[in-house]
Amino acid sequence: MTYNIENENGVLSNLLRDVQDKAAKQIDIVTPTSELQFKTELPVGDFPVNSRIIVEAHKGEPTRFFDINPVAFSQIAVDAGLDTKTARKLQTICPNEFDGVVNKLWEKEPKKRLLRAHAYSTDEKFITNQSMTYLGAPLSNTGVARA
Repeated sequence: MTYNIENENGVLSNLLRDVQDKAAKQIDIVTPTSELQFKTELPVGDFPVNSRIIVEAHKGEPTRFFDINPVAFSQIAVDAGLDTKTARKLQTICPNEFDGVVNKLWEKEPKKRLLRAHAYSTDEKFITNQSMTYLGAPLSNTGVARA
């Protein structure tokens, strides 16, 4: 007896191919926090305050920019010893000082982090998991290598 779970439209095969294509376009960057820079952009027009992580060019690699989503921001705040609400307030009221604190902590207490870029993503934001890993997608084409 032969069993087939695929339908005539090939939905499962298409789904599997889509997942494999996306996985192939994924770029993982493992780097210590001492080689990262935290930078907050001030609000412009309808765009709210936004922080990003910059991975500086190193050993021939291009400089990459990553926006941070709320979950990743919370993880960065907790890692810096702050609750998320206080970190958001500092980000809004005194962004340069907040950036300085995060950058100094990353420099003085370096930890390995995984940043994941999805070349297919249109949602250019960080996503995270439980292991305090910062994951994300690259921003614009300016100075950013694409897979």
